[in-house]
Amino acid sequence: MICSDVSQPTTLGWDPASFRDPMSRVFVLDGSVYRAFTAAGAHHWTAFDRTGLRKELEQALLLIPSWIPSPSPLPALSANLSPLVLEHPSIPFISYPQEWCFSMLQEAALLHLTLLEKLIPKGFILKDASPFNVQFVGPRPIFIDVGSIQLHEPGSPWPALHQFCWTMLNPLLISAFLGIPFTRVLRAEPNGIDTDTTARLFGRRYWWHPTVMMYVYLQASLERRYKTRPVPKQATRLRLSSPALTAIFSSLKRRVAALRPVPRPSSWLDYSDSHSYTRESLAAKRDFVVTAFQALGRRRLLWDLGCNTGDFSRLSGNFFEHVVAIDSDVDCVDALFRGLRRDGVSTILPLVLDIANPTGSFGWNNEERRAFFARGRPDCILALALLHHLRVSAGIPLEKLAHFIADRTDHAIVEFVSPEDPLFARLIASRRPQFDDYTEYGFREAFGRRFRPVSERRLTATRTIFFFSR
Repeated sequence: MICSDVSQPTTLGWDPASFRDPMSRVFVLDGSVYRAFTAAGAHHWTAFDRTGLRKELEQALLLIPSWIPSPSPLPALSANLSPLVLEHPSIPFISYPQEWCFSMLQEAALLHLTLLEKLIPKGFILKDASPFNVQFVGPRPIFIDVGSIQLHEPGSPWPALHQFCWTMLNPLLISAFLGIPFTRVLRAEPNGIDTDTTARLFGRRYWWHPTVMMYVYLQASLERRYKTRPVPKQATRLRLSSPALTAIFSSLKRRVAALRPVPRPSSWLDYSDSHSYTRESLAAKRDFVVTAFQALGRRRLLWDLGCNTGDFSRLSGNFFEHVVAIDSDVDCVDALFRGLRRDGVSTILPLVLDIANPTGSFGWNNEERRAFFARGRPDCILALALLHHLRVSAGIPLEKLAHFIADRTDHAIVEFVSPEDPLFARLIASRRPQFDDYTEYGFREAFGRRFRPVSERRLTATRTIFFFSR
C-alpha cells in the first residue's frame, strides 16, 4: 500500500498493509514512501527492470513510478532486507474496493489483465491479484504493488486466478447479473466472494452464459471437487505456453470489459432536473461557493460530501489539487466516474460511502486497513443539501453533525435546508416528525460554537448557504 497522508511523522513507520508480502515491505520516512526488498524480491525486481518494460508501463500510467532514492534510507531500517530500496510518489487519497462503484472495480480488474498481457511475453507474472494493489489518482487506476511482479516459470498457469475471481470477477458478476451491490458484500468480506457462494447465488439461471459457466459454475465445481481431495498428479503436469496464457488473459479481459451493472432505480440521478432551485438561485449558489473558494486560495484537498452527480465537485476542481467526491448512491458515483474518465478530469476521486456508516479500520488486528476518516484531513468540506438527509434518514442530531464537520476541517461550506422546503417535506412524508432540534436557529447555534461564520446567502425561502472558518 502507498500511503497518502502528507502529514506523516518524521520517524520510520512500516505500512501495516504490506506485512503479508514475504519479499518486500512498504514504509514511510519523513513523509516519503519507500519499498524495501528481500534478496529474493530484489532478484525479481532487478530482472524486471532490465527488460525496459517498467518504464513503458510507467509512461503509460499503468504502474506507479519507482526510483532509487539518494541517499538511501536503508540505515533507518530494522528488518533484515537487501540493499535495494525504491521510492514512490504518494497517492493523494487512499481508497478501498468497498468504496468503489462498479466501473472502478471493473477498471481495477482490467488493469490487472492488461498488465498480465504485457508481462507474460517478457517472462513475468503477477504473483497475486488483489484490488488493494490498485489505487485511483482521480478517476485513473494505477497499479501500486511493484513487489507483486515476479519471474514466471514457463508453462505454469496463473496461481492468482482464484484470488482474481474472488476479489474482482465474482463481485462484478453478482452486480452485473443479480443486481447485488458488491460494496455491501465487500464490507463484510474484504477478501472477496468465494466461487462456491457465487454459484449458489446464481443458482441455475445463467448456465447458458459462457462467462458464468466458465468462471463460476466450472470453477465452483473444481473447488468443491478438490476441497477435500488432493489434486491428482496429472493435473500438475498441465503446461500453458506464453501465447496460450496471454490469449486466456485477453479473452477474460474482453469478458470483463463487456459487463454492465443491472440498472436500478436511483433517487438522485435526476436530482439536477428535480431539485427546488430556480435558475437564479442555483447560479447564486455556485457564485457563493466560488467566492468562498477564492477567499481560501489554492488548497490541497476538499471533501464534497453528498456530491450527487458531481456538479460542484467539478467546480471545486478548479480550486483544489484533489477532490474526494462522496455519495452513498452507487449509480450517481458510477455516472460521475464514467463522466470524469470521458472528460479527462484528473483531480476528482469519486467514492461510494455512507457518511452515517463509513468504512472503519479492518484487516489483521483491525489495523491493516485504515478507517476512512483516518486517511487524511481535508482543507475544506463541502456539504450542500446534505445535513437534513443525515438528520432525517440516519437520525443524527444537529449538534453531532456540526461536531462531525468541525472535528475534520478548519473550513466548511454548508447548506441549510429548512423543514418547510418541499423536498424536506417529501423526505419526512413516511416518518413521524421528531426533529425539534433541526431549526435554522439550532443550526446557527451548533455551528457557531465551533466555527466563525464568514459569510452567508439566502438562496430560496427555505435554503441558506454558509461559509464557516476557524
